[in-house]
Amino acid sequence: MIFLAVAVSGALGAICRFWMDSLIRKLKKGYFPWGTLTVNVSGSFALGVVVALAMTHEGAGLLTVAVSTGFLGAYTTFSGWMVQTMELIGAGAWEGAIHNIFASVICGILAAALGFSVTDWVF
Repeated sequence: MIFLAVAVSGALGAICRFWMDSLIRKLKKGYFPWGTLTVNVSGSFALGVVVALAMTHEGAGLLTVAVSTGFLGAYTTFSGWMVQTMELIGAGAWEGAIHNIFASVICGILAAALGFSVTDWVF
């Protein structure tokens, strides 16, 4: 059952990532990978929420795994972030590459902490 839940939620997460990235690319033109930054930061926030909820609600095991590993694991993308960073470097856009690295790491950590803190405060 858990494998099916992760597979289905992972498929949904991948579809949402594709949709969100496509939407952001239409709205924000240019070389910087705003779509990937958006999905990774919003996914980090959501994971903070999921972790906080899992810590306060016992018995949410299957749902927690399906959402965190399945949906959010497929929604966010470490490999895409690395490839896009290397593409920026290859194009000589070192400043953009450095911004991409630091913005993704710092904003991702802050988003996860914010998601966790807000959820912990509410519940």
